[in-house]
Amino acid sequence: MAGKSGTLASRTFTIPGSIQGKTGTATGISSLAGFLIPAAITPKITFAIVINHSSATLTQDRELITTIVNQLGRLQSPRCGSPK
Repeated sequence: MAGKSGTLASRTFTIPGSIQGKTGTATGISSLAGFLIPAAITPKITFAIVINHSSATLTQDRELITTIVNQLGRLQSPRCGSPK
């Protein structure tokens, strides 16, 4: 969980609720997959983000992934992606 221990502890997520995830890195690759658990009654958001063949630094890749997760956390519609 973000902010508790491990590699997510140093990330600055700016969304209400919590994040459970698993990071992965290798040369030119950075990833994060997991769940956003909103503070409101909206359902969990499942995500997987992979940056491959990156020429950016690991820090830049991590910052980009953190930005993407923060944007996902701002989704407003609880029906986003749900069948009608």
